[in-house]
Amino acid sequence: MVPEATNERNIDQSLFGQRFLSIVVDEAHHMHNSGNKHLAALRVLQQACVRLVMTATPLHTAAKVQSNIFMY
Repeated sequence: MVPEATNERNIDQSLFGQRFLSIVVDEAHHMHNSGNKHLAALRVLQQACVRLVMTATPLHTAAKVQSNIFMY
């Protein structure tokens, strides 16, 4: 679950206040750790109609890593 924005006035004027037709995340394996970057990526991805998440890294087998990547 992605936290909601707390200051909508400032959010509306930023990247997080926009809507997108499509968003592509390349090198998604770098986003396997939860944290601010992970949450920011999830927040922006929620604003797109079409989402494409790519990685050329071999499949990670740890359940936590898989769930964080597939959260997109």
